[in-house]
Amino acid sequence: MKFYIGIDPGQKGGLSLITNDGKAVEYERMPETPGGIYQFFTDALVASENQLVTVMESGGGGGSAVGTFAAKSAGLYLGYFRMLCAVVGVPLHEVHPATWKANMRVRSAKDTSIRMAEQLFPTVNLLFPRCTKKHDGCAEALLIAEWGRRKGL
Repeated sequence: MKFYIGIDPGQKGGLSLITNDGKAVEYERMPETPGGIYQFFTDALVASENQLVTVMESGGGGGSAVGTFAAKSAGLYLGYFRMLCAVVGVPLHEVHPATWKANMRVRSAKDTSIRMAEQLFPTVNLLFPRCTKKHDGCAEALLIAEWGRRKGL
């Protein structure tokens, strides 16, 4: 069975893994190290029996609201994922934020992503231990993976 990894890159982003029939298998905040990212991917490869497709948000730009550090951080994560997918031989599809958000009927406000992810994946809990608000990076990672699944990537 094909599985989909959804990636909302950046320090406050998230990773998700969903099945071909739209069930959330795993989701987590963006790991702090390249080793943590690699572990998520290798676990996903095992779970999917090497039937894995990766979908990553890219090309958002962010305008003047995005600081230099945030832009560099996002670029670093984009590079990690491009390299990792190339090394392990997993297809990587990049999608502009406006494209997947329009298709998934999500506005730019992060709370709309959280609401839609909770509707599509009612078993997920986006409120992590010791947090006071739900994690929008994980919500968006789930929605990005779902966008890829619906597109038949």
